[in-house]
Amino acid sequence: MSGGVGVIRVLSDAPGARAFIDGVDMGPVPVDIKDVKAGEHIVQVKAPGFQPSERRVTVVAGGSQIVKFDLNQEAAGDQGLLKVVSMVPEAQVFIDGAAVGKVPQEKRVSAGEHPVVVRLDGYKQFEQKVRVEAGQTVTVQATLKPVGRLRILSTPSQATVLVNGLPVGKTPLDQEVETGETVVRLELAGFQPFEQTLTIEGGKTQTLSRELAVAGPSEAEMFAEQRGLSSFGARTLPRGRSTVDFDVGYPYFGTGRISVGAGKVSNMFGFDASVGVRTMLARSEIGLGGRMMFVDNEPFSAAAFTNLWWGSKLLDDSKRNGVTWDVGGLASLTAFTHVTITGRGYFEVWSDRHCPALDSSMTNGFEGTDPIQVCTQLKDGTISAQDAARVKKLIGTNTPDNDNAFGRENGARFMLSIIGEIAFDQEWNVYFILEGAPFQQTERALFTNLFSGSMPDTDYRIYARVGLTYKF
Repeated sequence: MSGGVGVIRVLSDAPGARAFIDGVDMGPVPVDIKDVKAGEHIVQVKAPGFQPSERRVTVVAGGSQIVKFDLNQEAAGDQGLLKVVSMVPEAQVFIDGAAVGKVPQEKRVSAGEHPVVVRLDGYKQFEQKVRVEAGQTVTVQATLKPVGRLRILSTPSQATVLVNGLPVGKTPLDQEVETGETVVRLELAGFQPFEQTLTIEGGKTQTLSRELAVAGPSEAEMFAEQRGLSSFGARTLPRGRSTVDFDVGYPYFGTGRISVGAGKVSNMFGFDASVGVRTMLARSEIGLGGRMMFVDNEPFSAAAFTNLWWGSKLLDDSKRNGVTWDVGGLASLTAFTHVTITGRGYFEVWSDRHCPALDSSMTNGFEGTDPIQVCTQLKDGTISAQDAARVKKLIGTNTPDNDNAFGRENGARFMLSIIGEIAFDQEWNVYFILEGAPFQQTERALFTNLFSGSMPDTDYRIYARVGLTYKF
């Protein structure tokens, strides 16, 4: 035994007696009250139907003493009758903390307030404080509600648990709940709340284990995200988001495109992909594209992009076709999710066929049946001097034995673009694209009237488009 404390042993012959030291209930007697600090203490003993008794006890460090209480029964005139009944048989009754037997019970108690507890496994404990006046009979109807146990686990833990709308603790949790349908809800900051209705059965344990999903953006964040979607800027589309673009312009008179977000990798690199169609009448093309965002620091973003287009002249046998590959970079500034301004620089590489290959076995001398006029004139040598010079400038030849005329014309140039996108509605953008090949004299033959009847005489090397984007 350590210095500075002692032991008091409390005895009494009164049934149901309980010991108290300095007002603290130490349990039913006999009891050894250990580790009592040296000094003076008040020891009390109380029992139902008996007058309480108390003594002042001086504890000596390292000492042990026995204190016996002989309680006197209360006079009948100072007592009342306390009855405890319940519809549930076998329930145990406790009055003033002492077990008195199973329901129903009758017991004479002193006038005053008495705590009544009724217990039975599988039922919610009944507790009530009852005031008994001298000479009166008070009946307590103990309503025991059947209960089961509810064990709740979550990943991560420490989620707040609400049972039928009331908070009862945090996970992991093991608690008694009333039988019947019970609504359990789990809430944790940064995660989506989870709610489930369970049927609790008396005397049984129901286990609920749930891995909470990470919370997505709020409704306001979703609204801002949709409004700020961009088809042409450096900020890629989030996973689950898409855009549809329609525009008119030059050199392609009409373009349609669908873009789909693919999400982020390592929460840094964003990706999306697109498929589109465009036409300049002399050629219609289908294309695939993609963006990879590598900087996203609001309001600035940067990305790399690529597009691959292939097409031909429809509804004839002129054998005209071509492939165009664009690859480069984007840099964008976004203001208030409403306006995105993008600068774009890229290389445009192409391989075009303007004339069918020569075939002397065919009546017209070509593999195809519908060569355009300049191809026939080149083959027959009837092309004017002016047109011959123009052909030579555009594709590097004006003679039929050069592969550029009757094979494929290959070329490349560097392009610069400025793009503006304005969100005038939650679901709609209007956009414009202005681009060109500055400081370069290279014309693309495809964009001239000599090889495409729908084009002007000259490739002006300045192109523009305006259109609408639908965002969802």
